[in-house]
Amino acid sequence: MAGIWTRHPRYAVLVTVALVTALYMLLPMSPSSPGMYTLKDSTLPSRVQRSIMIYDKLLKARQGLIKKFGPSPKDIALFPPDTAPWPPYTVWDFFPPAFNCPHEVERLGALGDGGKWVCGLSRVADKQDCIVYSFGINLESSFESEILQNTHHCQIWGYDFSVKSFGPEIPKSLAYRTHFKAVGLAGSDKHGPEDEPKMYTLETLMREN
Repeated sequence: MAGIWTRHPRYAVLVTVALVTALYMLLPMSPSSPGMYTLKDSTLPSRVQRSIMIYDKLLKARQGLIKKFGPSPKDIALFPPDTAPWPPYTVWDFFPPAFNCPHEVERLGALGDGGKWVCGLSRVADKQDCIVYSFGINLESSFESEILQNTHHCQIWGYDFSVKSFGPEIPKSLAYRTHFKAVGLAGSDKHGPEDEPKMYTLETLMREN
């Protein structure tokens, strides 16, 4: 048998290559650096942490898009003119969904204007100290109505300086869990005697209620 390999060295090379290839194919493949896509455990903190990493990645990509079409935020047109060449973006391209909800996701309220996508409502369904803040009522309260009907203790604080109350969708039997103020949300507090409409920061409103 040894004489065959001596007379035909090419056969020896081919057999050696075939054996090495077969052994390589049988070895378990070790993954290349998967980065954020490695989920070491499926606990809630782990899933939230991965979503944070994905969101941080999006923020960097957003800055790149702003620099490309800006180069600063004030230079970005929300909806560029629909003329040739076709607009390369709209304002929504800067805000893609990038933070995954680790709980159930459902639509509450109207399917059109007024409704909202909610993550993990079941987490507060029986929560004693549940508080919901709602800004911009505009006489349409289907979202707030479903929050009330699907929770047992949630108190809803609504704010809108353009109307005087919640919309008609609020059930009378649950209205005692709603609170309305005709004020607006702003980056700084402006609610002195001369200020109209009166504006509050989110921090101030959350501290008061």
